[in-house]
Amino acid sequence: MALKAILASLVPGLGHLVLRRHLQGVVFFAVFAASLNGVLVGTLWQDDVVAPRILFTSATAAAVVWLFALASVVRLALLVDRQALARARESKLREALTHYLRGENDQALRALEAGRELDLDGIDADILFHLGALRRRLGEHRRARRLFRRCLAVDVEGKWRWEVEQELKAMAGLGAGRRNGARPGA
Repeated sequence: MALKAILASLVPGLGHLVLRRHLQGVVFFAVFAASLNGVLVGTLWQDDVVAPRILFTSATAAAVVWLFALASVVRLALLVDRQALARARESKLREALTHYLRGENDQALRALEAGRELDLDGIDADILFHLGALRRRLGEHRRARRLFRRCLAVDVEGKWRWEVEQELKAMAGLGAGRRNGARPGA
């Protein structure tokens, strides 16, 4: 995956997309495209005073964006200690589950969100499932559904499939009951 990301980063932003850093990829690509647009404008501009400035500034900006995007992909793909991040994520998950079982939802949420931040690829099904369960407990059903669906999408082993399907069915029942005028839990 690292080699594929680095090769894709020849076009700024594509390497980030390979690494599932979508927002970063879109931002790098948009700024690079805008810089190239400036190069085009500087080339086609008829003024002998302004055109070279536009061309130089835009070309410099494009080169800087390309270098930063490449450096970012290299850092994410090669220089990050993913094993240390995985250990830290597991620690945050244990901490969150302890708080969850004690009914300390705010602390559990903070620990799970911290664990999710440590997941560079966004594919930790355990974190996603427990975040979904906690969001459901907090009554945030839309967020819970989104997290459960994301969990299903990344859970290639099917570890959480049954639990997620049960949670989604239960939430669908809550939604149907509300539409029919019934109170939740009634």
